[in-house]
Amino acid sequence: MKFGELPVGLIHAVGFLYLSVSVGATSCVFRSIVSKKAVWYIMANLPVLLYSFSAAFSIGAFDYSYLVPAFIFSFDRPVWFVLSMLVILILFEIVLRVILERRIHRTLSSYSVCMGLDTLPEGVLFSERSGVPLLVNHKMREICTIAFGQPIMDYAYLKRRLAREDVKNGCRTESYRDGVFLHLPDNVVWDLREHEVSFHGVDVTELIAFDVTELYRGNEELRQRNERLAAVNAQIREYNRNLDSIVREREILAAKIRLHDDFGKALLAIKSYLRQTDGDRDALLEILKTPVILFGQEAETTSAEDRFSLLEEAGRAIGVAIRYDGALPKTQQDVLAVAIHECLTNTVKHASGHLLTVKSRKTGDKWTVELTNDGEPPLAPIKETGGLANLRALAESHGVTMQIEGAPKFLLRLNFQA
Repeated sequence: MKFGELPVGLIHAVGFLYLSVSVGATSCVFRSIVSKKAVWYIMANLPVLLYSFSAAFSIGAFDYSYLVPAFIFSFDRPVWFVLSMLVILILFEIVLRVILERRIHRTLSSYSVCMGLDTLPEGVLFSERSGVPLLVNHKMREICTIAFGQPIMDYAYLKRRLAREDVKNGCRTESYRDGVFLHLPDNVVWDLREHEVSFHGVDVTELIAFDVTELYRGNEELRQRNERLAAVNAQIREYNRNLDSIVREREILAAKIRLHDDFGKALLAIKSYLRQTDGDRDALLEILKTPVILFGQEAETTSAEDRFSLLEEAGRAIGVAIRYDGALPKTQQDVLAVAIHECLTNTVKHASGHLLTVKSRKTGDKWTVELTNDGEPPLAPIKETGGLANLRALAESHGVTMQIEGAPKFLLRLNFQA
C-alpha cells in the first residue's frame, strides 16, 4: 500500500511528526552552537533537519503536486518506508539529544559557572579595575539592592558609597582591618572582603560577602562579657588596695577599745580600793599591770569563755555583779564582750550601781541582747563618746545594730543575726 493512499487525516498526522523531528533537530543545532560543543553534533543534525523539514513540507502541500519535490519525498513510496524513516529519525534525535545534554552537564562552561554561583548562599562579584562588573551572582545583587536601593552597575561607585557609609535607612556599615561589616534591616550581618586576583593576565577585583551573623553576635556577647569582667576586676583591685587600710583601721579600733576598757577597769579598781579601808592591794597591782603591758607588747588573745570569766572577775573587783538572763549567743561574742565591759564600767562610773543585767532572747534567726543596771538613770541625754563611740564603730563593722535609751533607766540593745 502506498503512502498517498492513506486517509488525509493520517497523512497530515505523519507530516506533523516529521515537522516535530525537524524542530528537534533545529533546537539541537542551536544548543550545540550556544554551548560551544563539537561540530559533529551540528553535522549529524543537518541531514535530519533537511529531510524532515522537506518531508513535512511535501506532505503538507500534497494537494499541490507542482510544489512537491519528487526527488526528496514521494507519495508513491510504501507506507512501511515512510513510517520506518520517521521512527528512525525520532530515535536518532532522542539519542543525539541525550548524548549532547550529558556532555553539556559534565563539562564546565561559563553558563554552568553562572548557574553554580547563583546557587551559593554567599555573595560573589567580579569586576574590572575600572569598576565594570564582569560577574555578579544572585545573592550579591540581592544584598546591594537592600543596602543601596539599586543593583550593581558600577563597583567603583559602590565602593565609594561603602567608604562614606552611604547606605539606606536601617542599614549600617562597620569597618575593620580586613573588610567591612554590613548590617541589614533583618539583623543579618554580612562580611564584605575585597581581593585582587589575576585571570589570564587580566587584573580582576573580587568581592565576597559572607553571612557572619551568628559569629558577630557571639563576638559581641564575648566583648560585653569581657567589659563586665574588666569592671569586676577593677573593683577587686580597688578593694585589694583598700583592704590593708580597712584591716589597719579595725586593728586600731580593737586596740583602742581594749586600751580604754583596761584603763577604765584600772581606774575603777583604784576608786574601789580608796573607798575601802581593807582593800586588796595585791589585786589592785595585778589589775594595773595590764594597761602598762599594752604599751610594751601585743595583748594575748583569749577565748570567749575566758573573756566572760574575766569580765565577772573585773566586776567583782569593782563591786558590780553580772547577772545573765538567758543563754549567751555563740555569734558576735567579741562585740558582746566589749558591750558588757563598757556597761560594767559605766555602771560604777556614772550610775553608782552594783548589778548589771544581761538579757538575751532569740526570735527566729535573730538575737536581741539588752544590758541594764540597777543604778541611777541618766540625768541628761546620753552622748556617745569614748567607749560608747568605739563600741558603736565595732558593732557596725560586724553588722550589729546598736540602740541606747536613757529613760526610765539606762538600756543598751544589740540586734544581730544568729
